[in-house]
Amino acid sequence: MNDITTYRANKFKEAEYKRHQEDIKKLKSENRREYTTENKKGVAAVEGIRDEYESSINQIKVSTEKRLNDLRVHQEEMLKAEEKRLQNELADLKTAHKDQVEEIRESQQNQIEVMRASHEKSLANAREKFLKEQSKLELNS
Repeated sequence: MNDITTYRANKFKEAEYKRHQEDIKKLKSENRREYTTENKKGVAAVEGIRDEYESSINQIKVSTEKRLNDLRVHQEEMLKAEEKRLQNELADLKTAHKDQVEEIRESQQNQIEVMRASHEKSLANAREKFLKEQSKLELNS
């Protein structure tokens, strides 16, 4: 009887061991599935965050490049306007300088004419005095 009980005990032990092994396999399988599912969710979440981040970076890059391009266009327009203003200012200065030179030339020409007239008058007066003195000397001699 002892053999039978031992046999039954061993059978029961083996059955319990097998059932326990099957439960462990089942739990391992469930845990592996759950881990895989959670891992996929985590990877998908990380990829979503990465995609969102890259999208945000690209949007910022595009908007920054647009602003930079707008600034360059504005700067070019300002530069062209300043160059045009400078050309106008330079033309005005050249015209004003030309007018001043002409005015100075006319003024100096007038001064020369006045001096020439004064000189001729002085020469005429001196000639008259000379002729008077000469005629006095001729009369006295």
